[in-house]
Amino acid sequence: MAETEVIKLTWGGQETAANIAEALLRRAIVEIVLPPGMHHALFRRLYPDADAAEPEEVDVDGGVELIATLATLDSLQAIAGLAGPLTRSGHRLHLRSPSPVLSLIPPQMA
Repeated sequence: MAETEVIKLTWGGQETAANIAEALLRRAIVEIVLPPGMHHALFRRLYPDADAAEPEEVDVDGGVELIATLATLDSLQAIAGLAGPLTRSGHRLHLRSPSPVLSLIPPQMA
């Protein structure tokens, strides 16, 4: 069985989103490194009712609904354009942080 290609990208807005759409067509694993300063905003958006005393750790799986949530953050608005390509490709998402990384995992690895 052939190894699945892993493509690592650093988030840079619309240009990165275009590269991601292309990688999805290749059925690759895509790892997108998000700006480190986004950790707190991601945590608060995903866990708005979290206890302030708890450690801020993000570990969440999702699909296009996660893309929709992430796109509500100012610096990630361009990610909204990936909803269609993600739906067509069948990739699932995994977001972990601190040191935020959004992984797009192809259906053959589900």
